[in-house]
Amino acid sequence: MEDITKQSTMPSNVEDDKLSTFRRAVDNMIATNDASYDSRYQRSRRDYVRKYTNEEIQRIISSGSLNQQSILSNNYFGLDGFYRRIIIYYATYLKYIGVLIPQMKEKPNKNVINIYNKAVNFVNNINMNSLCVDFAIKALLNGTYYGVVQNVNDDGFATLDLPFNYCSTRYKDRLNNDVIEFNLAYFDSIIDKKQKKIALQVYPESIVKAYKKWTKNKTIENQYFIIPSDIGICFSFFDGRPMFLSTLLDIADYYDYKNYDKKRVQEEIRKVLVQKIPHMNDGTLLFEPDEAEAMHKGTVGMMKNNENVSVLTTYAETEMYSSDASNESVNNILDKAANAIYKQAGVSPQLFSLTGNVATEMSIQKDGALAMYMANKFANFFTNLINGLYKNEEISFKYEFLSVSYFNEKEYVENSFKLASSGYSLLLPALALGMTQSDLANVKVLENSVLKLDKLLKPLQSAYTQSNSSSGGAPAKKESEKSERTLSNEKSKEGGGAE
Repeated sequence: MEDITKQSTMPSNVEDDKLSTFRRAVDNMIATNDASYDSRYQRSRRDYVRKYTNEEIQRIISSGSLNQQSILSNNYFGLDGFYRRIIIYYATYLKYIGVLIPQMKEKPNKNVINIYNKAVNFVNNINMNSLCVDFAIKALLNGTYYGVVQNVNDDGFATLDLPFNYCSTRYKDRLNNDVIEFNLAYFDSIIDKKQKKIALQVYPESIVKAYKKWTKNKTIENQYFIIPSDIGICFSFFDGRPMFLSTLLDIADYYDYKNYDKKRVQEEIRKVLVQKIPHMNDGTLLFEPDEAEAMHKGTVGMMKNNENVSVLTTYAETEMYSSDASNESVNNILDKAANAIYKQAGVSPQLFSLTGNVATEMSIQKDGALAMYMANKFANFFTNLINGLYKNEEISFKYEFLSVSYFNEKEYVENSFKLASSGYSLLLPALALGMTQSDLANVKVLENSVLKLDKLLKPLQSAYTQSNSSSGGAPAKKESEKSERTLSNEKSKEGGGAE
């Protein structure tokens, strides 16, 4: 096997050229992390997952360090389907559709409009959904996301994930950004000199300068570098602990119950064939022990290919007793254990195994509050980033995410369209449908100036200003808006009977 710690025999100028090439290439890369500087061997070990005992999980949740809790959380994200689905559900709840709102001090002039267009193009160049989902998953798993902005310009920006166990946050700046304190000892933890040199090439210049200064005078005062807010990315949720860490004990209990159920099923499948050797009326053995042994061996030979059957040959009376627990009661225990996981996470179990409608609808609405809490954190970051690029005395910007999710998209479009027909924003329905701010303007230019559709086609009358319905009464409710009793009564009327 090749020694992975072996030093390179290339001339130093060749290595320098390779590093320079890497530096130029990384300018166009988006989203990497500290794992990129590990060898393949180290990364394969990092990917290893293990099962924790219930006692270990309890100890880490109650008194473990943030780093231990992060490792536990990431381990179960790669190992367990329950935990993974909960994290992904909340991270992908929103469509991350936003609107860039210009704040102008005077009437817009040519220069202000030009700046606005640049800012809109900057937002369009960002893969907003993918970026925010990535932020959300890492923040939910670790409790906090740490990163830095790289190479920001009119075409977009790149991000670099910072190693979680070398970062902390205790303060906020005047713009409500969480401030990152970065432990410069991270670079000393990279043993391979070539990988360390690459890391120093990739990290922002201000961090590298602080590290070089610290190496000359290693004191605790200058070991922690406060990353400037204009390049730092920090999303800390609540107390900074992994959001759904408490569910791991319930997950562990569920698998314990599942193992017990598996053993029970195996015991039920296993059969025992009993050969009872009869006696004569006077107690004399009908078959001698050597004959009974031959019979036993013959029967065992006949059943040797059936692993679920055991053979017992005996002169005694035998009887087998089994537990009174039925399959139904054991399955109920498993269902309760599975439901306990989702209840601990604060999410409805019916989202992942639908059995009702009202409770699920209410749970989805409540989940939107947490999703918007995360989105507002992201929006504050993008607002500061855009203002750092384009703000001047005439114009500033605010970026805001709309509460459009994959669950309420239709209702949001309908409601925003009703408002638009009353003179409110024309942007919101288009944005909710997936268009960007510039797309809407470009489509209207295409339709009116190029295709002349405004003259060829006449818009239909609004369905909200006239009605063709002659029937009275309240409009029919959706299935999700009906109570369980109403649904049961409707089913009874149809002849289905209540369940």
